Amino acid sequence: MRLQEDSESVNQSVAKYGEFKPKATITLCGSNKFRDEFFKMGEYFEANGFTVLMPAYFRYKGQRGYIDDDDYKKFILEANHRKRIEFSDIVFILDVEGYIGKSTHSEIEFANKLGKKIIYYSEWSSRDYFGQESLIEGRV
Repeated sequence: MRLQEDSESVNQSVAKYGEFKPKATITLCGSNKFRDEFFKMGEYFEANGFTVLMPAYFRYKGQRGYIDDDDYKKFILEANHRKRIEFSDIVFILDVEGYIGKSTHSEIEFANKLGKKIIYYSEWSSRDYFGQESLIEGRV
């Protein structure tokens, strides 16, 4: 019954607003220690019409559940994140306080090889979000 109700709700929204087409797909990259910034920027972009891809696993050295000693799990997480980059139009680098770690450097190189548009948080955060007309309007 719930599925039918959800479907009806979606149909009503489409009738009211029209079919939704995201402006672009954006992948967030950066150190896991910037978890709060990931969620803040993810919420911002999604609320402004972007499809947002980002890691779901936020553990870092010294934290319970950290997987540095498990090479296979680390491989899976890195491979999944590279797939997110492949699917994206834009790669947004969370270089909080100028920090870019080894994994993020690797992701930037990968995104460059694929010809993805790359935007850095350090440059973005110094401006008004809505002043980024070419990105907000979807002209990527």
